[in-house]
Amino acid sequence: MSDVNVFARSVALILMGTASLAAQAPAPPGGRGQRVPPGGGGLLAQAGSSDKHIVDPVAADRGKKTYIAECITCHGSTARGGPNGADLVRSLVVLHDRYGSQLGPFLKKGHPTQSTPSANLTTTQVADLADFIHQSVDDTLRTSPKFHAMNILTGDPKAGAAYFNGAGRCNTCHSSTGDLDRIDDFNVSLRDAGGEYHSWVRSAALKVKVDDPFLAHAELLDQYTDKNMHDITAYLETLK
Repeated sequence: MSDVNVFARSVALILMGTASLAAQAPAPPGGRGQRVPPGGGGLLAQAGSSDKHIVDPVAADRGKKTYIAECITCHGSTARGGPNGADLVRSLVVLHDRYGSQLGPFLKKGHPTQSTPSANLTTTQVADLADFIHQSVDDTLRTSPKFHAMNILTGDPKAGAAYFNGAGRCNTCHSSTGDLDRIDDFNVSLRDAGGEYHSWVRSAALKVKVDDPFLAHAELLDQYTDKNMHDITAYLETLK
């Protein structure tokens, strides 16, 4: 058999194998792959705890109608919560949910809604609602076209400087001239007495002795106010 024939046969076998795998692979939302209520098959049965919930836009539109009818008063128009309801985007139930796997049982236990008891929602309504809420979660990601970075520098730099050098006692350990050193799970860095900056990757061979620089931070946890943190953040930004 010539080299050309061997090559052609190899390509044919590869294509046959690829076609076989494609036939077994789950189809995308709206195709063969179906969202089946808990206990069934489809995408729900295939989804692991670390797999991303694949949102079906059509189902999410249906879920939006259910959300408006039953949930919007408490959880807000963007599912970010309000005075009467939790932020669903940050909800642990939603975080662990895949196609209604957690949301369904939670609602079956009974949860305040706007018209009908949550236990009366059908499995299809719950699955659609899960798609809408997961869509709301996806909209907060930086890759979403709807994402807009918020300006966190809303504090008063002068007030932050006063707190840094006063009541916060930050300046007893840190200097605003550049020795805001750090240590984390991966690196340790510092600036020596001569002003030279040093950084090391943490490993089993690297021994680091720390005189607990975070102790003061722990003591301040009960004293910090939201305004203090915004002011300090605004002040530190001016040091760049």
